[in-house]
Amino acid sequence: MTSQTTRLLFVRHGTATRMTEDLRDPPLAPRGREEAAETAAHLAALLAGRRPRLLASPLARTTETATIIGAALGLAPEPAPAFAEIPWTDGQPVVSRAADIKDWLGRGWGDMPAAQRAWAAGVVEAARGLSGLVVVVSHFVPINVLVGHARGSDRVLEFRPRPASVTIFTAGADGLAVESLGAEDESLFA
Repeated sequence: MTSQTTRLLFVRHGTATRMTEDLRDPPLAPRGREEAAETAAHLAALLAGRRPRLLASPLARTTETATIIGAALGLAPEPAPAFAEIPWTDGQPVVSRAADIKDWLGRGWGDMPAAQRAWAAGVVEAARGLSGLVVVVSHFVPINVLVGHARGSDRVLEFRPRPASVTIFTAGADGLAVESLGAEDESLFA
């Protein structure tokens, strides 16, 4: 890594417990804690001898994933609200959120509601504002926002990152580029 290159390692949170009307910010499921521990071990080996920043969306599942990763790296996660999940619409029940997200994944950003387009632009702006070596624990859609931006694509869905997978970006004078996509699977809500 040169002094002019920024390397961003975006980790999708581990599998969470099921979201309900009473629990809109679920913690990790036992499987999610195992996934986070495996990713933490991988990152500890990958980043041995280096000290990245560790950022996390403030939601429970990302904070818990980041805390597990931080323990392996000797770091405390910093809250990063810009990398939280795509915002809810006002008064949106959990059942319709799942349907809305599935619908949104088939669209281009130009066809999305204004609030979601503004949020996506904020994700890109926040990522472009980072420098050095940074691990960011985030969500399915923000990672897709950045992959699409790097590829020059308007699609909301670029790929399906599996829970606790690591997608790596580089940023420099030429902008944001995908170095490697994280492992994929068919999970959407994890």
